[in-house]
Amino acid sequence: KPTSFIDPNRVSPDKKPVNYDKWNAETKQVYDRYFGEESKLTWGIFEANAPRDFYTLKQLEKQVDKEFKFLLHYQHIPNTDLLTVILNNAYREKRIIELTLQTTDAGENASNTIYRILDGEYDELLSQYAKKIADFGHPVLFRLCNEMNGDWCQYSAFHTSKDTQIYRELYHYIYGIFEEQGANKNTLWVWNPNERSFPDFSWNDARLYYPGDEYVDIVGITGYNTGNYYEGEIWRSFDEIYQPLYKEYVQTYDKPFMITEFASNSVGGDKSQWIRDMFESIHKLDKIKVAIWWSGCDWERPGVPARIYYMNESPEILDTFKEMFKAEKVEQKAAPSKTNQK
Repeated sequence: KPTSFIDPNRVSPDKKPVNYDKWNAETKQVYDRYFGEESKLTWGIFEANAPRDFYTLKQLEKQVDKEFKFLLHYQHIPNTDLLTVILNNAYREKRIIELTLQTTDAGENASNTIYRILDGEYDELLSQYAKKIADFGHPVLFRLCNEMNGDWCQYSAFHTSKDTQIYRELYHYIYGIFEEQGANKNTLWVWNPNERSFPDFSWNDARLYYPGDEYVDIVGITGYNTGNYYEGEIWRSFDEIYQPLYKEYVQTYDKPFMITEFASNSVGGDKSQWIRDMFESIHKLDKIKVAIWWSGCDWERPGVPARIYYMNESPEILDTFKEMFKAEKVEQKAAPSKTNQK
């Protein structure tokens, strides 16, 4: 079982990533600004309407006095409509998309989509998809089939004969289509397992899904405080989730990190205090360059919320975010740059 993907013999004096020379100038600038060695934490958000429509997001941003640079958006094979609209909408608002593409089953009795993709059934769709990203030309964070070590994902090895190589083959296959269509010049690839493997067996270790350094530009981290609505789930602090995970990832991957999606439930503890503690801790994890709050809800059934992650859940939660974003801004302005330190 692999323990680390850091090559101590790889010498990179300028610390540039493997694919740096492949990117266009704008993509290099985005990487350097937001994911470089000296980059500070930048915030993003998932808000279900954005970037199709910005009205709700802008109301939220006004309430917390914060503009979110990165926006999380999901698409599913084969339903990939509106890609160009989504990308252009975000660009007009000067936002960067974390575009997440997931495979889905076409029907209850259909074969697993991952096999049909590898058989070439979706080549035309995926080629068109990659071509639209290439034609867009501006930087895109592309997260393919995230949380693959979770059995809720069809592309998990749990559903493919306990063989993680099938996921790696899928990743390489779609990466190759992007390469053929010229999309990799403006695509930053984000590889993103879940913080814990379900089921937690050795064959499902997240590291076994790693596609290789040349296929990954940024390593994503996902860990939620799910609260205790469901039996077996417990309230966990930010540190309880992220301290051990961060330590493991620093020892394993020679890449910048981003929290691709995270949040705290309000069922089971003090969400406002959780947020305060999170702000105190997250800046100490300096390889995490971007953090995206998932402002939504997991429902047990229609009308019955189970995991309430909304940033605007209540006036108290809104005020907490506003206060902490303001304190963060003051602290960043007060901190001397490294170039000015003696």
